Amino acid sequence: MTFLPALIALVPLRVKTVDNGGSTIMARLGDFVIARRSPLLALMGVIVVVFIAQIPRIELDDRFVEYFDHTIPFRVDSDFARENLTGIYDVEFSIAAGESGGISNPQYLADLETGSRTPPLRRHQARRVALFQPPG
Repeated sequence: MTFLPALIALVPLRVKTVDNGGSTIMARLGDFVIARRSPLLALMGVIVVVFIAQIPRIELDDRFVEYFDHTIPFRVDSDFARENLTGIYDVEFSIAAGESGGISNPQYLADLETGSRTPPLRRHQARRVALFQPPG
């Protein structure tokens, strides 16, 4: 266990120095940034403010079909399905029973049945599906 550390302590080791032949691109970039730090700070501040001002323009939606051009067969087929069939998007709701085992409560089932019939279908709503059909 002690042989290798003792051998390394006794044997002289030489480390070769490597000359990289001048400054590299990163060294020149570093020198540029250091020399012009104040204008670069102001420029980056302006860029950050412009980007922050664009945040309200971000649209969060999940209509991924609209990402495709009308020449793509998938887009053409999806548009046909949306206009003539049921469409490709689903919205699911989870309605809590409010208590343990409350899903079998007759009042809860009656409320679910009433909610699945009203309100009437909306303009872009093609169908309504109830995954749980109460007995009776």
